[in-house]
Amino acid sequence: MKKDPSRGQRDPEVPLGVPAWGSWHVPMVKVLERHPGTPPGIDSDLKALRAEMSTLGSNPKDVADKAARLEASLRAWLATLPNTRFNAGEVRSLIGLLTAKDPKTERYLVRTGWDSAAQLYLALAALHASQEQLPPVVIDPKLRPELESMVKDLAFPKGYDSPRVEN
Repeated sequence: MKKDPSRGQRDPEVPLGVPAWGSWHVPMVKVLERHPGTPPGIDSDLKALRAEMSTLGSNPKDVADKAARLEASLRAWLATLPNTRFNAGEVRSLIGLLTAKDPKTERYLVRTGWDSAAQLYLALAALHASQEQLPPVVIDPKLRPELESMVKDLAFPKGYDSPRVEN
């Protein structure tokens, strides 16, 4: 995160002047929509909701309808997932998805603010811990120091009870 700090960044999909929404819930959905097992409808449902939420003065009924459609798509997808644990290869694949960068900007796809950076940390920490329990144990030696660095970067500055945007 030191090379690509999340503080002060904005989500490029949200127009200037429009408040960010779903910053705590949406980042991981955006990553999982690129996972090979994710049904294609989730991507279009999320884009439709994002477009509606990025419009000042959105119609509440339209927002509710689009959110319900996305929820139904996500619930249907979750119902199809097996109740088995991921294997080591699948965990490494998810870590790769989470740490992927946009080829144009070289920015992490998930890190667009403190909320998304926190979600990224939580996901990577869980996946890192699971790698230690899955044979064959193959752990990227750079991941633990990155996680430790992320914890420090996500810490609230002294005297603040929330993240502080630094310009």
